[in-house]
Amino acid sequence: SAVFDASDGVPSAAEVEAALTIAAPPLEMYEPNEYQPCNSTACTAAAPDVLVFLHNTSFATGGFNEQTVFRIVLNDTRHVYLLNRQSTVEVSGTNFSFRNPPKFMRWAEQSTRDAQHETDALIDSLVYHQNTPAHTATRLIQKLVTSNPSPRYVKRVADAFQTGTCAGHVYSGSYGDLGATVACALLDREARSMMLDASPTHGHLREPFLQLMNVLRSLEFVSKDGRQVQLLGLDDFGQQPFNAKSVFSFYSPEYRAAGAVAQSRQLSPEAEVTAQGDYYIAKFNGLFSLVEYGLSGCKGGFGIPIRDALCDDYKGSAYAVDHAGQLTWRPSSTHGPDVVDELALLLTGGRLGANTRAVLLSAYEEEASARGHTSALKLAKKLVLASADFHATNANALPPLPPSPPSPPPQHAD
Repeated sequence: SAVFDASDGVPSAAEVEAALTIAAPPLEMYEPNEYQPCNSTACTAAAPDVLVFLHNTSFATGGFNEQTVFRIVLNDTRHVYLLNRQSTVEVSGTNFSFRNPPKFMRWAEQSTRDAQHETDALIDSLVYHQNTPAHTATRLIQKLVTSNPSPRYVKRVADAFQTGTCAGHVYSGSYGDLGATVACALLDREARSMMLDASPTHGHLREPFLQLMNVLRSLEFVSKDGRQVQLLGLDDFGQQPFNAKSVFSFYSPEYRAAGAVAQSRQLSPEAEVTAQGDYYIAKFNGLFSLVEYGLSGCKGGFGIPIRDALCDDYKGSAYAVDHAGQLTWRPSSTHGPDVVDELALLLTGGRLGANTRAVLLSAYEEEASARGHTSALKLAKKLVLASADFHATNANALPPLPPSPPSPPPQHAD
């Protein structure tokens, strides 16, 4: 049955979008004289938001029928043609009814073409859904910048997705432009503000697998004999590649860690895999083993399993027989402050706080004096890997310790 009647005037674009759900092919696909634009006063006034095309069955009356086609811009993204009709299923003997769902496949003669058309229609409905720009913007910002973006930040990035432009720069100028979207996410003031870096609610936790990749790349891992690198046991820290426990990835983007984070209604998605004690221990064991023994199975390492009793036989060896490669990076000098600066840049992007730097420098110099620079460098690497600065992307600036209270005056016996 027809939905809109010409006697009630031309509906608005919002009314058309809400009421009509059956699409029509683009009008150029019809015979030349099958449709013509409606030129009445009401139709002219509704343009260009709503264009009305009359079927040749209603040319004489100028009224709307089931063959009338409305063209609107859907969700500010694209032009769509919608038939002025609805298909309703009524359940006999009840007052219950519902919209007849769209169907592409024929009952009798099913075809690959119809399946492809149905798949394309589903993808289009998802891509052009009104929530897609904001959803995509939020998820990209959470991955690249912060778990808790402001509404202003999300809107700006969503607008870039919608328009293909950012900050006056035109990328493609088209809907769904990821170049414009990522640029807006990374160049926004919330992504670049050093003041926000000091906020405990800014930034995000780093995923365990990405931390491991950071270590392997920045500390210049080289495999032995040029062999293919095989990482084992990553399930122990919750992120074995291609083995997520859910089709929606290793953690929920809406996860809130228990305690202060949940109480403040902040999101901490990565905490679903990083905040579990067993995963943390497994990650530290693997990273520390990588520093100490190279890629092996020694003491929780990510390499081929080996009995821990044999590990110390290879400790300190430049080419231990049971490792599959080593971290080859060396600092430009053995001067303590230089070593700390370079490690801070490589592993924390320069975010290492002053207190952590002081602890790290003291430990490095003490170990270098006692056991040499090679041992001191391994210790420094482990301390950086254990620091809060390595596990989160904001600045973990701990306040200085308060001064110790004065000692009470000595008590004298009478």
